[in-house]
Amino acid sequence: MKKEEIYKTILMDGSSVECNRLSLCCLNDYYPKLKKVKYQVDCDDYRFKFSQLYETHELDKAVQKYVELKGKLYK
Repeated sequence: MKKEEIYKTILMDGSSVECNRLSLCCLNDYYPKLKKVKYQVDCDDYRFKFSQLYETHELDKAVQKYVELKGKLYK
């Protein structure tokens, strides 16, 4: 199983993926009143500040962005 598939499975199970200053989560777990399922990739590192929301159909994009940022942060 690839990393991307593992991350998707973790999100679908209701957990988030975090690595120091980088996170990938389902915002509905924190804000249950949201009408649509939203995922967020957030990086709080001063070199690669990033935060973006993704719709359900964009989960692959969110996971790819998380993997990309993780690669940049932890070379």
